[in-house]
Amino acid sequence: MEDQPTQEKKSNKTILIVVIIVVIIGAAAGIYFFTQGDDESTNTNMNTSQVNTTTSASPVNSDSDVSVVDYAIEMDEYSYSPASIQVESGETIQIKLTNTGNMVHDFVIDELNVNSGLLSPGEEKTITITGSDAGSYSFYCSVGRHRQLGMEGVITVQ
Repeated sequence: MEDQPTQEKKSNKTILIVVIIVVIIGAAAGIYFFTQGDDESTNTNMNTSQVNTTTSASPVNSDSDVSVVDYAIEMDEYSYSPASIQVESGETIQIKLTNTGNMVHDFVIDELNVNSGLLSPGEEKTITITGSDAGSYSFYCSVGRHRQLGMEGVITVQ
C-alpha cells in the first residue's frame, strides 16, 4: 500500500517537470521571435547626398525651378500607409515618415540608395529624394522580418 502513494508522487513530479520544460521552451521561442526584429546592425546603407534627415516638411529649395512634392507615410506593425505613391519623373519628393507603431521601423529603397535610419515609436523624419528616372521603386522596412510580414510598398515614377 505504501508503493502506490510514492508512485503517484513520482508521476506528479514527472508531469510538473515536463510542464516546466514546455513553458521554458515556449518562453525562449517567444523571446527569439519578438527580439529578432530589433537588430540595429541591419541599417548600414545610407547615402547622405540623397537623404535629408531634417524633421521639418518644408521645401528643400523654394527659390529654384525644381518641383518639390510633399508626401506623408505612416509606419506601423507591419505596414506603410499609404503603401504606394505615384510621382512624375524629375520631381524632387519629400516624404514625412511617422512611426505610429510600437516598434522601431525604417524606410529603405535599395535602387535609390535611400535609408532613413531607425525611427523609434512616435518619431518623425523627413527624407528627400531628388529626380528619379521613370520606373517602380520598392520600399520596405529592413528591421528583422518586418518586410516578410508585409511591411513594404512601391513608389512609381512616371
